Amino acid sequence: MLFDFMDWYEVPNENTYVSTKNNPLNRRHIIGNVADWMSPYKVFAVNDVDGDYASDGEGLFTGGRYILGGSMKDTEAPENLKTARTKSISVSVDGVSVREGFGAYGEKVSVEWVNTVQASNTQKSDGTGREVLEEHIAAQFEGKSVLVSNRITALEDVQIKTYYGMQSCFSGDTVLEYVGCKSNPGLHPCDQNLNTDEYTNGCKAFIGSSYLFEVKINDEGLGNFEYNSSKAGNFINRGSKVYPQLVQQQFAPFLAVKKGQFVEFSGKYFVDVM
Repeated sequence: MLFDFMDWYEVPNENTYVSTKNNPLNRRHIIGNVADWMSPYKVFAVNDVDGDYASDGEGLFTGGRYILGGSMKDTEAPENLKTARTKSISVSVDGVSVREGFGAYGEKVSVEWVNTVQASNTQKSDGTGREVLEEHIAAQFEGKSVLVSNRITALEDVQIKTYYGMQSCFSGDTVLEYVGCKSNPGLHPCDQNLNTDEYTNGCKAFIGSSYLFEVKINDEGLGNFEYNSSKAGNFINRGSKVYPQLVQQQFAPFLAVKKGQFVEFSGKYFVDVM
């Protein structure tokens, strides 16, 4: 299982200090852990194609919560089924590196982790699938904002067909507004499958009239949607899950990244807490 975000809660403070009591009876559930937040990939190795699923021309997702054969798994998978792994995790508070068990108050909490990801056409059922990408993800928690970035480096020559970056999962009575969207303005139920347009660069979530949550992609790197050739728009909703289509290539050749080169994006999650 890769390191990833889980459920998000608001925990009320009992006094002027930040509360450390995560009590299920008084916390407010902001947003749920429906699926992977940091996106999987459809990525292909260019050379030495030797995977068990190399003949699948459509490509199978790897990374995120995906295991061998393109299936999703919500719990820890056996080693031979994993299509990605977390190599390292580091945490710092106000610029000072901390270890497990640390407790203190701070303004900024930064989490960085490094994953390596197999290709659709290099994964193998015996667990020896070849890793072709390394992603360096950084998340900085400051107040109501979480600033996120990912630098994706090719470990060998690859082509990336699909990559969503910062996904968002919704449920219940949540309604969504697709920021900048001209083709589908206004509020929409979170479980409504929906396409947007080339003007969309974010998504806001509300419960009733209360602003709850927002995801926004910065207009730089993959965030300029240059590699989205889909007619479904920059953001799509499928099954209460919102995907920014940072890379969505309909036809080969896909986004080519040479060994040692990288692509990247950045964005922000914003949580409205009382």
